[in-house]
Amino acid sequence: MNEKTQKILNDYDAFYAILFENVDLLSKRNCGFGVGGGWNGLIREAFAVLRESGLPNIRVVQIKEKFGGLRFYFDGGNEALYKRIGEIEERSYVTCDVCGGPGKTGGRGYICTRCDEHRDHFKDDTDRDVLWAKYEEMDGKLREMMDKRPEDPDAED
Repeated sequence: MNEKTQKILNDYDAFYAILFENVDLLSKRNCGFGVGGGWNGLIREAFAVLRESGLPNIRVVQIKEKFGGLRFYFDGGNEALYKRIGEIEERSYVTCDVCGGPGKTGGRGYICTRCDEHRDHFKDDTDRDVLWAKYEEMDGKLREMMDKRPEDPDAED
């Protein structure tokens, strides 16, 4: 296995560890979770902000990258909480989603936020079959954990 593939696998482990630690805040009707490992610190910070709010019905619905920025979608917040999470999302536009260092948003077709070193990180020799298998494994574990929880208090019928 090459170095890039191994780094991405390690990032999956770190990302899912954050989700596993916060499974009680995840909505059972989630739309998916997946971003580069360089944003794990921002995601950990966002979960800490949600916990500190003390609001009882917070549920994270989706965590993703869109147009080069972090999107952290959740229900049950108030204006102040949405503002704080928005500030964390804004920082993703200057944070490399691969390494967490300073980055710039740009690209043709696929827009991402990367440092110069990682600008072409996923374009060459990663083993996509290995990465997909790891994603399916970790996502399966997360869904098993979520299925063991009682229904969300805000779940739609």
